Amino acid sequence: MRHAGSLVALAIGDALGAPLEGSQKPEAWLAEYRSGGRLFRKRGEFTDDTLQALAVAESLVACGAFSENNLVQKLYESYIVRPEWFGPTSTLFFELVQNGTVPHLAARIVHQRNHGSRTNGSVMRGFPLGIFFPAPEVYALSLRCSSLT
Repeated sequence: MRHAGSLVALAIGDALGAPLEGSQKPEAWLAEYRSGGRLFRKRGEFTDDTLQALAVAESLVACGAFSENNLVQKLYESYIVRPEWFGPTSTLFFELVQNGTVPHLAARIVHQRNHGSRTNGSVMRGFPLGIFFPAPEVYALSLRCSSLT
């Protein structure tokens, strides 16, 4: 149950922080919890960060192990539900994959076009790995998970 609770806590924290995303003066938003943020989210609405973490968790449960192919499929399923929530890096990656580019090549193309990756999406996908795997395996799997996009 603790594991499910951590996923819920992630979604709650994501929803609480979403209106502050991109804000120049977040303290103005802290006085009263409002809608807003970069994509003008409704109060209590989570972001692609939660969708990505859930995709990792769903893939791990479905496969009983880390599967890059299944994870890319789960991430893509999350993307098509709310593509506007995903940034340009993820959008380009999914467009390339949808058009037949192998995920690792798509990630490399996106990385080169962006002159390196400066996004934090892979960080959001990491924590389910720490729940599912013992500590010695988490670092290597986090790198594999991050290298996908």
